[in-house]
Amino acid sequence: MLAINLYALHHAGSCIVSESQVTTFTNKQLSADEQRVKCLVTDLLAGSLSAYLLPVYTLKEGDPLIDYFALPAIKLTLDWIRMKPDVLLDSAFTTRLQIWPSLCKLLNGVQLSLADFMADTYKYVPLPEDQDLQGFIPLEKALGKLR
Repeated sequence: MLAINLYALHHAGSCIVSESQVTTFTNKQLSADEQRVKCLVTDLLAGSLSAYLLPVYTLKEGDPLIDYFALPAIKLTLDWIRMKPDVLLDSAFTTRLQIWPSLCKLLNGVQLSLADFMADTYKYVPLPEDQDLQGFIPLEKALGKLR
């Protein structure tokens, strides 16, 4: 579902100029329908991220958050946000204030589980969700350094 939404958002804001070059349009260059699609899909992505993070509060104290079922979708969403940080200024994200405390709770909980993890050793190793989306254009820059 995340990949479909990211593709829809990418497609709404891009057009292929040549086979190897993709040009991104600004909102002024998008048609009214394309702007609407961009707004709706961004809202859906922000709502999805909020929905993935909300159950973090329902987990029992002591449950390892490293096993949380939505971590792959959250990780990929954060990869996309890291590539396009301006999206955080969109009303879809600014009106969902519960995202940030939930994300903090999740990251703090996961950090406890990863205390002995040697991140440098696995810095460029793809996770299964990264392998599934290898070559996916909207996340290509985020996943490009993985081996």
